[in-house]
This record gives sequence, C-alpha cells and structure tokens, in this order.
Amino acid sequence: MSAAVHVEVDVANGLIVLTASGALTSALLWEAVEAVQSTEGADPDYDLIFDGSAVEVDHGVDVREISQFEGKLAATDAKLAIVGQDDLHFGIGRMYEAWSAEVAGREMKVFRDLDAAREWILSSR
Repeated sequence: MSAAVHVEVDVANGLIVLTASGALTSALLWEAVEAVQSTEGADPDYDLIFDGSAVEVDHGVDVREISQFEGKLAATDAKLAIVGQDDLHFGIGRMYEAWSAEVAGREMKVFRDLDAAREWILSSR
C-alpha cells in the first residue's frame, strides 16, 4: 500500500483531522506534517486528531524514533488525539504517547474510536 494522507479542517471547532495510510515511517509523518501545513484553513493552534488506524506497522518500526517528531511539531498547546482501532495500532499510539511525553508539552491521548477522540477534544470547549 502506498502512503496516503488526508486532511480535514473543521474551522468552526478549531480541529484538524488527519487520516494516514501506508507504512508507518518518518517519511509518512513528514508527508502528514507537510499536508497539514499546506492545507488552507489549517491553523497550527488547532487541536489535531491523527487517525492511524490504516497505517501498516512493520515489526521493525522504531516508535521511539518516530515519537521524537512531537518535539518538532508541538509548538502550541493544541491537544493531540491518536486513533488506533485495533490492539496493535492502539498499542503503537500508547508507545508514541509515552515516549513523546519527554519532548512534548501538549495534552495527548490515544483512542480506539474517532468519535471518542473528537468528543474528548471538543469537551474542553
């Protein structure tokens, strides 16, 4: 499966929903960052939902290395919700959450369901 990134901006709620598919690599994450930055209306202060339920996870993926992205990305207090529907994707999200806590200053949580992630983000408004 080739990498694909889809960005949806909800201006009314100050929310970006990023859906990714393809192999979970640094290149995919950079593509996702670039997609968000180049999307009209996507404000860096908006909260973000990253739905990685469709990414392919290789057993050799270095989640600790990938979690270092958070130090480069979290320039604001925007919340980050990570969605991983099955046990593998949820577990990868939890590892990202744990390892990126060292470099991130924003609130972050992992969910199995996109609606629950959206509810968590919108509940603080």
